[in-house]
Amino acid sequence: GVSPGKPCSELSNVALEVGLSYTQAATLMAYSSTAGMISRPLWGIVTKWLDTTTCQIIYCSICFVSQITFLFAESYLMFIVALFLYAVAMAGHNGLKVVNWIKVVKFQESVTL
Repeated sequence: GVSPGKPCSELSNVALEVGLSYTQAATLMAYSSTAGMISRPLWGIVTKWLDTTTCQIIYCSICFVSQITFLFAESYLMFIVALFLYAVAMAGHNGLKVVNWIKVVKFQESVTL
C-alpha cells in the first residue's frame, strides 16, 4: 500500500527515484497546475495575434523542449521547469484543438454548400 504523506503518482515516483524528497515530489503537481491555469488565458490572447498554424508550431516546440528538459531533469528546479513548459504546451494544445475542430466543421459546411 501507500504510506500516508507519501506521493503516489508516476511523476512523484520518478522524482523520488532521482533523489528528490517526498515534499518536493508532492509539490511538483502544484507548480504544473499553476502554470496551466496561467497559460490557458494567455493562449487565448496569443490566438488573437497569431494564426492557428503558428500557434501549433509554438506549442509543439514548447512541448519538445519540455520533453528534453524531462530527459535531463535531475534536480527539483529542472522538474519544475519541465512541468511548467509541459503545462504551457498542453494548455495551448487543449485550447487550439477546439479552434481546429471549429475550422474543420466550417470548412466541411462550406464544401457541402
